[in-house]
Amino acid sequence: MKGADAFKLFLGPTVPTLLVTVNEGQEIDHGEPPADVSRKLNAAPSSWVQKVSYDPPLVVLAQKPGNDTLRNLRRDPRFTMNVLSGEKMQRLLLCGQRPPYGESELLLPGVDLDPVVTHSTLGPVAVIDGAVQWAVCRALEFRPTGDHVLVIAEVERVFVDEVRLHRTGLYWNKKTFAWIGNKFEEEGY
Repeated sequence: MKGADAFKLFLGPTVPTLLVTVNEGQEIDHGEPPADVSRKLNAAPSSWVQKVSYDPPLVVLAQKPGNDTLRNLRRDPRFTMNVLSGEKMQRLLLCGQRPPYGESELLLPGVDLDPVVTHSTLGPVAVIDGAVQWAVCRALEFRPTGDHVLVIAEVERVFVDEVRLHRTGLYWNKKTFAWIGNKFEEEGY
């Protein structure tokens, strides 16, 4: 599913999202091996992400001042948002560790998430291979708000793997996030 219909499904509930930016002084290109691309990226888990407009498609994310993702976005506004399946969610959380700036979280032990280079109007970007949902975005505005900076971004392209989303996506069960796949198993689907 693509386009406006995919964007309406994208980020249905607030789910942990992996934000991927290109580190300062780095460029990525189509055809590079995933290991080479991984070294050039910042990958940060974020659950403070929300869509705010269907037309035009906009999202907002909240970032702590001075973090690597915000630093990268101020320099280069292109980034991707990646929603991973249940089996990869623990790997997403490992990206929350903070290696020194310029060292990629994708290379940390146990992360094992491969980037794939795709295109945006601003140049190449990286999405995570096997993501259930991903969007190519461009940061438009930065608004200091309380102890965070809100980043308003335009969504250029979005992809939703409907089959995998419905099998392995997240839902809110009144206490915590649970995997739809588990709910189906519990209810005999």
